[in-house]
Amino acid sequence: MASVQRSSQTKGLTSPAGERHVSLAGVIVLACSAGVLATAIALDQLREAVGDPLWLLTGVIPGLVTCVLAALSGQIVVADQATLTIPNKLLMRAACVVAVAVVAALAVGMMRDDGSAPPLVWPAIAAVLPAVLLLVFWWIEPGACGAGDVKLCGVIGVAVVPFGQEPLARAGVLLLFLAAALALQNLQRIRNCASEGAAGPWLLGGGWAAHIFLSR
Repeated sequence: MASVQRSSQTKGLTSPAGERHVSLAGVIVLACSAGVLATAIALDQLREAVGDPLWLLTGVIPGLVTCVLAALSGQIVVADQATLTIPNKLLMRAACVVAVAVVAALAVGMMRDDGSAPPLVWPAIAAVLPAVLLLVFWWIEPGACGAGDVKLCGVIGVAVVPFGQEPLARAGVLLLFLAAALALQNLQRIRNCASEGAAGPWLLGGGWAAHIFLSR
């Protein structure tokens, strides 16, 4: 009887670790899948830029930015899943990479529009709108997400929203994907009876899904 009790106790102690291992493995698989999709998008951007006089700005830089952001996304996923925090250094790196893409897009707009500055007010407002709404959500329900998630949402907004027509509509699409991602994360947290969970991987998944959807 004692041996049976010891074996059942050992099983109870090792089960949560096994569940965490499986969960982390699933997150890594999803991150690798996002990297493959990002590489495919980058190659498609390079293909479309062939023959363009501004191929360096319209193809090479966006492709490199997409690949680097995919790599940073994987690092953010692993860090948030392990510690429930998103390191500021990773967010700063992602923000700097996105800034390179924004500068390249502005340069293309100015060169193709006889040097006149493109309108920036509405794209800027639309880009920060998802982060502002998540900030309000965080203020109302602090346990639902963290400060790092709000900052990550700001980076995602700037990375997805300004690059295309109708920035407000693009912001609306991104918000739908992010809301769905947070809803799924909340359902998983309820299912696991956990008081808190990593929202970063889900936000990144929603951001990449919105980017792929809006790129077509």
